[in-house]
Amino acid sequence: MPKKFATENSKAVVARERKKAAKESETQRKEKELEDAKWRDEDKQILKKQQRKEADEKKRQEQLQRKAEAKALLEKEMSSLKATKAPPPEKVTRAQIQARNHEVSKSKDSEKVETHLDAPLVENVNRLQIDGEEARNIDEAIQILGYRIFLLSHF
Repeated sequence: MPKKFATENSKAVVARERKKAAKESETQRKEKELEDAKWRDEDKQILKKQQRKEADEKKRQEQLQRKAEAKALLEKEMSSLKATKAPPPEKVTRAQIQARNHEVSKSKDSEKVETHLDAPLVENVNRLQIDGEEARNIDEAIQILGYRIFLLSHF
């Protein structure tokens, strides 16, 4: 069977078709980019508003996560406290209370506690009179001390 177009190279035709398809896909890509650029909103105020909204949402999510962690820790701590709860104290009858009080009173009687009334009296050193000189205020005290210092320094 002879070739339909004897003068035409089949490999060259395939290469041309491939180049043409690549060129068309490139032009379509550029047209799509231009179309997307037309619809892109580049208003700075709107961009700032969107960024602020995203940041607020992120902060809110982080805060919710921290609250959840704190709640989990609290529940864990409460469960550990419940587990280590002390048993309730035993019931005590009136007879037992009276017996204890009687024992305590006997031990107090046997142990004599020394008070300030039992200690011997000590003379108050603030009331002592030395060499007959007495000072009733600061000026007199300074005068007496000054006189004593004078006497000590000359002898």
